[in-house]
Amino acid sequence: MRWMVLPLAAALLAACKDESPQPPRDAPSAGVPQGRAAEALRAAEERLRTRLRQPGPPMQRAVPVHRQALADTVAVCGQVNPTGRSDDAFLPYVLVASFEGERLARAEFFLA
Repeated sequence: MRWMVLPLAAALLAACKDESPQPPRDAPSAGVPQGRAAEALRAAEERLRTRLRQPGPPMQRAVPVHRQALADTVAVCGQVNPTGRSDDAFLPYVLVASFEGERLARAEFFLA
C-alpha cells in the first residue's frame, strides 16, 4: 500500500501544472483599453519631461498600466532615470489618470 503513495502524489502534482498561456511581458495590462493606456502613458511622459526638464524622451523602465477599482481610472507605475546617465539611480513614479469616455479628464502625478 505504501508503494502507491509516491506515484499517486506524482500524478496529483503533475495535474496541478498551470499551462495557461501568459501574455507577453511587453503587452499592456489586461483589462485596460488600448486608447486609455496610450493616453495615460503619454500623460506620464509629458509630466516627466516637465518635471525633469529633459529635451529628449526620459529614460524609463518597468512601466505597466493598471486598471483601478474606481471606474474609468488607470494607474501608470514606472521608474525613471532623472539624468539619463547609466550610473544614476532610477526613481519610482505613479500617474493616476481618470477618464471621461476616452478623454483624459484628470491626472495626478507623483515622483519619489
